[in-house]
Amino acid sequence: MSEYTVPPSPGVVISEADQSQLPLIAFHLVVIVEADQESYMPVPNDLVNLGYILYEAYRSFEAEIDPDNTEAVNWEVPEDVEETAFVWLRNYDEDANYYKQFAETAYVKASFTLGDLDDTEHFLYYLRGLAAAHPDWRAAVIGAMFEDEVMQVANLIDEVGFSTTVLTRYCLSNQAFVNLDNLFAYDQWVRTSGRKEGEPVQSWLDEWMEDHHIGLDEEDEDEEDDVPGT
Repeated sequence: MSEYTVPPSPGVVISEADQSQLPLIAFHLVVIVEADQESYMPVPNDLVNLGYILYEAYRSFEAEIDPDNTEAVNWEVPEDVEETAFVWLRNYDEDANYYKQFAETAYVKASFTLGDLDDTEHFLYYLRGLAAAHPDWRAAVIGAMFEDEVMQVANLIDEVGFSTTVLTRYCLSNQAFVNLDNLFAYDQWVRTSGRKEGEPVQSWLDEWMEDHHIGLDEEDEDEEDDVPGT
């Protein structure tokens, strides 16, 4: 697993539990987070793999929240959860919303736009209102990116006062995305390094990332499957 861009607060729980151990319906609130399109884009030439990972995750997600799922009778669901409310933090560009199908299937109660200062305030008001009315609620966070936006949102929810858990089984890590700041730096590196026009972009991107020590260290490679998207 890669290092955090935003480390989790001490009160945030990171859980690798599966749905039978800690189902989504064991939480009062689930927040679905998108990777900020102003900061990240999918790794070039890896969209097919990303699509497959999201498809498999979505199938599990859909089954998990299905009220007619017969397996749910064996799950540990606290009696104080009458209904799970879903909220979506989305991008303004529809093409950059990788969890749109998750949000639509969950019939989200509310959605807020990333990068919109007014909507950020609205999200905070929404959380504070829920916390005032339901101080004992438990919240879960899923989405992308695990090391960045997911942790930012989890820390915010924890600060508001909810018991907060990040469920890694529905998170994408930064191995599935390119930091746009790094990409711009890479573009400048290509322009000044004598690369020939038409040479494969991905191979030079891999070389640049290795030269700049971006991504997993060798000793971490065995752990890269801990979070979907790695």
